[in-house]
Order: sequence, then structure tokens, then C-alpha cells
Amino acid sequence: MRDSAHASYRCISGVRHLHLQLGQKRRFRKGTAWGTAYFLKDYSEAINPHLLWADGPNQITCFDKDRNYPPGTITYPVPC
Repeated sequence: MRDSAHASYRCISGVRHLHLQLGQKRRFRKGTAWGTAYFLKDYSEAINPHLLWADGPNQITCFDKDRNYPPGTITYPVPC
């Protein structure tokens, strides 16, 4: 019996990862699009999320429930 910690996941390169893509034009008819284009019409013009980390560009920020973050910034969705 397999436990959930060892479940198999189908990812692009076979590696589990968190993919963050910011777009403004959602794709409602998926068609044959693949990857990010499956969800977003503007995937190629999307905002680079690494510019929006709360601690500054390219500074991955872990979530801390006791901290206030500047509006318009992002954090990793869980404490690290």
C-alpha cells in the first residue's frame, strides 16, 4: 500500500514543483493548448512573479503569519 507522501505525480520533467504564473486573460476553451497556455491566453506576456516577492525581486519570501506584507507582493504559500 502506497502512502500519500510517496504518490506519483505527472509533471513536465517528472519533478514535483510549485508553478506560479500570473496572467490576466483566462482561457475558457482549452482546446489543444498545453502547459501554461492551457489556462491563460496571455501566458507569453504574463507578469514575471519573481519581480513581486515581498522581500524584493528574486528574493523568495516564505509566509509568516505574524508579518505584514506590502500590497501587491507575494509569498510562498506556506511557512518554510
